[in-house]
Amino acid sequence: MKIGMVLKRSFPPDIRVEKEAAALVAAGLEVHLLAYSRGGQEPLVEDRTGLHVHRIPREARRLSRPALLGNALCFSFAFHDGYWAGQIERFAREQAVDVLHVHDLPLVGSAVAVGERLGLPVVADLHENMPAALQIGRASVSLPRRLALAVFRNEHLWRRYERRILPHCARVVVVVPEAAERLAYLGPERVVLVSNTEDETTFQLGQPDPEILARYAGTWVASYVGGIGWHRGVDTAIRAMPLAAAEIPHLRLVIVGVRGEEEQRLLNRFVRQAHAEAYVEVIGWQPFDKVNSFVAASAVCLVPHNDCEHTQTTIPHKLFQAMLAGKPVVVSDVRPLRRVVEESASGVVFAAGRPESLARALVRLYRDPALAQQLGQNGRQAASGPYAWRHDARRLVEMYRGLAPELPGAQR
Repeated sequence: MKIGMVLKRSFPPDIRVEKEAAALVAAGLEVHLLAYSRGGQEPLVEDRTGLHVHRIPREARRLSRPALLGNALCFSFAFHDGYWAGQIERFAREQAVDVLHVHDLPLVGSAVAVGERLGLPVVADLHENMPAALQIGRASVSLPRRLALAVFRNEHLWRRYERRILPHCARVVVVVPEAAERLAYLGPERVVLVSNTEDETTFQLGQPDPEILARYAGTWVASYVGGIGWHRGVDTAIRAMPLAAAEIPHLRLVIVGVRGEEEQRLLNRFVRQAHAEAYVEVIGWQPFDKVNSFVAASAVCLVPHNDCEHTQTTIPHKLFQAMLAGKPVVVSDVRPLRRVVEESASGVVFAAGRPESLARALVRLYRDPALAQQLGQNGRQAASGPYAWRHDARRLVEMYRGLAPELPGAQR
């Protein structure tokens, strides 16, 4: 079977795409990926350890202003991207793929249209709850941008689009059972769970950078890695620091992964408002091996998501990475996080959006190092056992084996 993956972003990196492709290739399937080029010197066609990557130069999309506006309006209201539909059809024909596997909701409609013309089934791989993500995006920007997003990225229109288009897909992949519940109308046979877990085949802590370890020697570090959008709860973590610092000497919240001046200004404002300047350190984007060194230097790792529809239907890779690293995790009580941490006894759960609850969780682990060590050990065992990627990889491969009889020319 030949699988044609579609990603409306540049590649690499994308950890989920890479893990899925590697699992399928290891199972003997042929995988091709269509994605944007990052620019520079990377080849437009490349074999990345069995994954055949076909890149579209971004310059190829330089359309006239009226054409760009027309395409944007068509996508915003009809959810059809004519440019990408053409690229997907060319890619599917040239590579003679048997299935189109589309990452994220935006291009599912365009892929379904191509699939219907060519007689190809479509698999929709939903990394997140896109309508809920758009709702969050509107809530956290300036009024002019909020008004523009209300027109061009209206979450109510996206919900209707999602409900209309997903029944046309042969399978829909989700990252947590809570997302499968949201899509129960599709039927259990069509929705497949492939979570954002890790294991020794996908995640290696490696040797920590001695300079980073030395920087935090004698400091009790609570680390947060990732973006800082409102739903991620970084504001809650910042506000918890002065409360926890009353009980934890040499406490430091280290935030890793801030991108750009706008995010930096936003975080600095949060820190000043919380009077937390003495306890918070903001680190810009870091390469993956450096990120692991900050995790290694941490006493605990935080996933402080705020409670909203989006966070209730997704889960981040970093939770399982911290567990594999043997670090106790402190997570908010949104359903997927609470479920994993309580089932694995890998950390402490606090009330989402409540800095005093987060502070109590941190103080508890500081005062009981034996508990913290045991939780970290439990997390490592769980992330290597019941929550290991190999189980999700098996479900992904089994999904395609189950789909094979439904393909045109099922003998392939």
